[in-house]
Amino acid sequence: MSDPSSSHGQTTVGPGSLVGRYRIENLLGSGGMAEVFYAVHEDLHRPAAIKVLRAELASDATNLQRFMNEARSSASLIHPSIVQVYDVGRDGDVHYIAQEFIPGTNLRQYLAAPSISPAEREPTGTATDDLPDKSAQEARDPTTGDRKLAIPETLSILIQVLAALN
Repeated sequence: MSDPSSSHGQTTVGPGSLVGRYRIENLLGSGGMAEVFYAVHEDLHRPAAIKVLRAELASDATNLQRFMNEARSSASLIHPSIVQVYDVGRDGDVHYIAQEFIPGTNLRQYLAAPSISPAEREPTGTATDDLPDKSAQEARDPTTGDRKLAIPETLSILIQVLAALN
């Protein structure tokens, strides 16, 4: 991996870095324990989402155990609505989980997004493609600003979530 050192508690993983056999292309998001990058496997040319444990957490055995438990738990789940774990590993000081990359938005982004007309909607290949079209005048939750979904759309999402949990 290129420059596995850290500064200010963040790894130097970034575009062009090699983590395991995955070439990092860009940052997808960041959470409490990790940053998630879009990457491509060097040999297989397969896209992946690489979750990298934050450097300041990697030195703590409890956080490392939580990260490994997440990898094991996720890897044991097989369902079309749950991303697959490809690999888990360590490259120098960088601990990572390589997962299936699924383009599109997550539910939080979907709820927060502004209304779009059916003509403006682009296919994303995600489960939300099956959701009914929304009107241009959608109600929003006054506390969160999220869209209030129609009952059929809410049920469609709920059924997909429950199927994955089952």
